[in-house]
Amino acid sequence: MPHLPARLRSGAWALGAALALAAAAPARGAPRPPREEALLLEVHLGGLVVCDGLPAYATAQGVRLPLLQLAQALSLDIHALPFPDLAEGFVLDERRTFRLAPGRVTLGDRVEPTDPALLEARDDDVYVALPLLERWLSVKLEVKPELQILEVTALEPLPVQARLEREALAAQLARRGPREPGAARLEDERALVAFPSVDQTLSAEVRHDRPGARTSLRSTTFAAGDLAGAEASLYAGLSNGRDAVDLRPTLARSDPDGRLLGPLAARYAGVGAVLVPGLRNVSSADPRWLGATVTNYPLGLPGAFDRYSLSGALRPGWDVELYQNGALVAYQAARPDGTYAFDELPLLLGQNEYRLVFHGPFGERREEARSLFFGPTMTSPGEVRYRVSAQRDGAGCLRASALLDAGLGRHLSLAGGAAVVPYRLASKGFAFAGLRAALGGLFLQADLDVASDAGRLAELALLTRLGGVNVRLSELLASSFTSELLPARADPLVRRATARLDAVAPAAVPLALALDLQRDTLRSGASEDTVNGRVSATVGRTAFSQTLRWVSLQGFELTEAVTRFSRRFGALAVSGQALWELHPARRLELLDLRVERQLGEVLLQGGVVSLPQSRDERLVLAAVKALGAFGLQVAASLSTTGEVVVGTQLFFSLTREPREGGLVADAQPAAGAGALSARVFLDRNGNGRLDPGEPVIPGARLLVNGSAAGPATDARGVAFLRQLPAYQPVEVAVDEAALEDPQWKAGAGGLTVLARPGKSQLADLPVIPTAVVEGTVSLRERRAQRPLEGAEVLLLDAAGEVAGRARTSYDGWYAFEGVRPGVYRLRLSDATVRELALASPAEREIEALEDGGAGDRALVVTRAAR
Repeated sequence: MPHLPARLRSGAWALGAALALAAAAPARGAPRPPREEALLLEVHLGGLVVCDGLPAYATAQGVRLPLLQLAQALSLDIHALPFPDLAEGFVLDERRTFRLAPGRVTLGDRVEPTDPALLEARDDDVYVALPLLERWLSVKLEVKPELQILEVTALEPLPVQARLEREALAAQLARRGPREPGAARLEDERALVAFPSVDQTLSAEVRHDRPGARTSLRSTTFAAGDLAGAEASLYAGLSNGRDAVDLRPTLARSDPDGRLLGPLAARYAGVGAVLVPGLRNVSSADPRWLGATVTNYPLGLPGAFDRYSLSGALRPGWDVELYQNGALVAYQAARPDGTYAFDELPLLLGQNEYRLVFHGPFGERREEARSLFFGPTMTSPGEVRYRVSAQRDGAGCLRASALLDAGLGRHLSLAGGAAVVPYRLASKGFAFAGLRAALGGLFLQADLDVASDAGRLAELALLTRLGGVNVRLSELLASSFTSELLPARADPLVRRATARLDAVAPAAVPLALALDLQRDTLRSGASEDTVNGRVSATVGRTAFSQTLRWVSLQGFELTEAVTRFSRRFGALAVSGQALWELHPARRLELLDLRVERQLGEVLLQGGVVSLPQSRDERLVLAAVKALGAFGLQVAASLSTTGEVVVGTQLFFSLTREPREGGLVADAQPAAGAGALSARVFLDRNGNGRLDPGEPVIPGARLLVNGSAAGPATDARGVAFLRQLPAYQPVEVAVDEAALEDPQWKAGAGGLTVLARPGKSQLADLPVIPTAVVEGTVSLRERRAQRPLEGAEVLLLDAAGEVAGRARTSYDGWYAFEGVRPGVYRLRLSDATVRELALASPAEREIEALEDGGAGDRALVVTRAAR
């Protein structure tokens, strides 16, 4: 940008240099050799994704992959061994044994030396160079660091390929979408009529200034639940102000498997206050008006090639922070219509981890997480996705869109559609078509928009990843094109060039960096330039974000900065933000400092808000009760202008506990999320159902997505989990570590719950009693019997599958823990029989009982005759 002032140009160069250096800098973590870069790879095998998060690291000598985790992803039976050995198992066939020890590897009957420089034990795994893994596992491996992808080519059919093909065929025959891995999905039952979950806010405020005193009263209700077998919701705002009544009802159906509306195979269909999605360069989204929408896009996935939008309900007094891959990128307070919306968020190549942190007026805090992978496989070959929406705004103008996305190949898709958008108190039509393609490490997007008044707009965008830096470049050309987002002006826009860089720069404190550059060229030849830079970091309990913005508009220049921070010191929390104008004037526009202190169930808040340009300084004080069945806030502010404000706010939510029908009141919101009444029981017969005589388990803890959540189960064995994010798969499982009996194990791997707003679901979670199977292996020679050390013992289930492996100690002892009750067979592995030249595997049938008793488990073997 040639017009950048010197003081800002040096800062922009420094930020750009930091972004460039991020590609070559090592990731922060445990001490590692110089020039080492951490990777998180998505593993592709024959067009299938078999693992979405394989850790790896790259050095000057090449990429190292974790042997045990890679074997697990490929369904190879290779497992860890106690120190000093590393790993053992077999590859594809039990006769092709594998054993890795320091300095050597055993492949069947062949022993080879290993170069210590090509493998390293770390993080409970063995990281091995690619050439060794290829030879050991009979595969070809190609790492694409710019895409964070590991391509695996099997030289022989792998078990995981057969399993995934069977699963895909079963899903196709059942005409159902893919199930979430690792847990059975809880089937959602819809009611004809169900008591809704309700969030209720009542507020009153008295404001006294020079004109006199004014009183404001407001009630906000948000309710969601089942009605006529559909998902119903109602937002109702009542006040004594100008807009006294605001009602927004919605009735919808959702199905993650796409079984709605027959041949349309829709995943979501709704009428009422639905959201008509915005179109790039054309329109924004507006959720206030009534309309209808239907789509087959997967729930929770973006509808744009490289953009993602997040929106939802946000009650008065709340605010929300948005983090992307750990960096604070946006902040919003509740809008007058009771919603929040982060539109057109740029997706970064690879994994995008979004975290929404909601803060309530009573000190409440809750989080929602979304995870998206952006790469070449967003729309599968032959797949067609669509979204059709329409509504009328308050002026009676139509807002409608029909969007289409079709996969033409593995790395090529076609987008198109049409839209009608309110423009200057009338409706204006638009049509567009575009291509999205992936070429190696480059992603290309080309779009053409045509308006009903013959205006045209063309845009070409390129996305790639250079080391650790995400890069997006775009060029836009316009000819008499005007829209809601590009309104008419005296000097029309004819060209827009943009560049965006995102990276995390490793340092003592990892810094998330972003740099946006934009130049608009006008018909007269004049240009308008904008530069946005952001640095953010989170360390422990401290979060910091610094934004710098520079704008040049035909001779006028503006430079401003925004600083945000928060820090917690035990029960004391400090936060603040400041807005500075740096040019043309040097002045502070806003300073907002807040302090919070928790005293029992009461949160004390104090703050100072300064608006120097209007000579307005405010002292804000509040006392908040945020726990229990309701929340209550009493607040007051005093301004140097003489204005005094005193207000109070009461909030509570009501949720019906579906198992007994009682209402649960709480100070946390409930209508925008789902709930689950989970009952934990001891499944003695292993059928997955609570049968007469089987006891429930009080005091059990539950895991939600792997983390402890909610209360422990009560005397009925029930825990009521609330605040489950809507339309996001959540895995709920029993925490085995918290069970009273160490031999109890969670059954069936837990449940995957797809929560709906205001819906309370029922689930039973079985706990399986298990046993310890232990015994000895002896070798009989010359009428004598001695313990056999180092023998591999196999535990086979009724189907003949290997249920466990153990190796005998010096006294011939072996043990299997966590064995489910049932009939099993014990025998030595074929590898042990060959290695020790034994006569036979020496099988024995046993029965594992809940109490651990199972009769004789000793194995006696003899040498093979010579």
